[in-house]
Amino acid sequence: MRRRRHVAWGRRCMRSEDGQSLIDVAMALTVLSVAVLGVIGSMGLGMSIVGGSRQRSSGSAVANERLETIRNMPYDQVAIDGTYPPLPVHDCTNGSPDCKVTTDNKKYDVGAGNPTEPLIICTGEVDGNGQPVDCSPTGAVRHVDDPVTIGQTQFTVYQYVTWVDDRNIPSTKCPPPSTATTCDYKRVTVVVTWKYPVQSGQTRTLTDSTFVTDGTVTVPGVTPTPAPATTPSPTPTPSPTPSPTPAEACSGDTTGPTGSITVLSSVGADQGYTNSTTAQVKLTATDTCAPITGQLSNTNGSFADATTLTSGVASTVSWTIPNTPGTHTIYARFKDGNANLSPVYSATVILDQTAPTVPGSLRKSTCSISKSNRTVTMTWNASTDANLAGYRIYKSINNGSYVQVGTTSGLSLTDTDSKTYNSLQYVARAYDHAGNESANSNVLSFSKNSC
Repeated sequence: MRRRRHVAWGRRCMRSEDGQSLIDVAMALTVLSVAVLGVIGSMGLGMSIVGGSRQRSSGSAVANERLETIRNMPYDQVAIDGTYPPLPVHDCTNGSPDCKVTTDNKKYDVGAGNPTEPLIICTGEVDGNGQPVDCSPTGAVRHVDDPVTIGQTQFTVYQYVTWVDDRNIPSTKCPPPSTATTCDYKRVTVVVTWKYPVQSGQTRTLTDSTFVTDGTVTVPGVTPTPAPATTPSPTPTPSPTPSPTPAEACSGDTTGPTGSITVLSSVGADQGYTNSTTAQVKLTATDTCAPITGQLSNTNGSFADATTLTSGVASTVSWTIPNTPGTHTIYARFKDGNANLSPVYSATVILDQTAPTVPGSLRKSTCSISKSNRTVTMTWNASTDANLAGYRIYKSINNGSYVQVGTTSGLSLTDTDSKTYNSLQYVARAYDHAGNESANSNVLSFSKNSC
């Protein structure tokens, strides 16, 4: 009897030990699962941070490239092109950067504690101070520039040009008959926006700016501080070598200048293209024998004096090319004060004044509604043009003005917006490398809460 009790007790102990082993395994698996989930979460967060950093670096590069392009423009063309929609209009929907445009659409809030500054929009009208705008013949800066796609991220570029009022400098640079004191120099602000997909499509924004002057900023009433008196050195100071006079610089000179020529694109055109017979030509020449004369020709035969140059300083002049479509070569040479001629330099430009044909049959390809958003993919038939560059899609909300929403070289584009608008309309336009744009396609319309 005692032996049977001992055997039964031993069996119970064995069953108890088996149960404890299963619990241990379950607890170990639970701890391991928590650790694995933690590692996966950390990896996801790390990928999100790296992706966001790459997008911001790309956005910064886009902003810097736009600022560098504007710095190279002639000063009087640094203004918003008032003939090219959309223009800066106060708009606080969907986090638009135009929310910083004042409600009268005449000034822009540059932030950082600065007062709002008058926008420079070249439309033949007046600026935010009621004064004529200083730009000729038109502004060369688009308010909303063509989007830039890097990888899978599309960056939208907004540009603003404003007058800066330096209160320490009485301005004499406002265009007559203005007597305003706000035209000391210009500020260019570039705002780049993009979607941040790792956070449910959240919109991110990056802002960069620079000042632009005409090359002279005068501060009145400032006189040089005299150098402190020093004890004369017992060794006589040698007299400085006098600069050569013009006659001395030219004496015995038999070598012509060296130089270069660049044909600038017209407003809205890609480099190497123009839609105007009046080409803007940048000339640069170097020579010690002044004056240096830049001469131009369309035939490399008969050269005409175009401008007088300062050695090493670029100058932009207008030059008329033949009114025939296609590639034109402009020839340049330079003459110094001894009539020595340089070699002949040349540059080409393609003249195209014909707009592309209208894109055909703008239509809905797909449409879906998710929560408060409607996503539409549109397609259309191709346009024809010898220098076709792509297509721009514009939309009108509740019968308002058409605003550009995207650019593509293909035949389709996707746009997402609120489904709650009473009406939403799209049109397509084709554009070429010379800046010509077609008329509107047919209208693709959507009503409220529908596809």
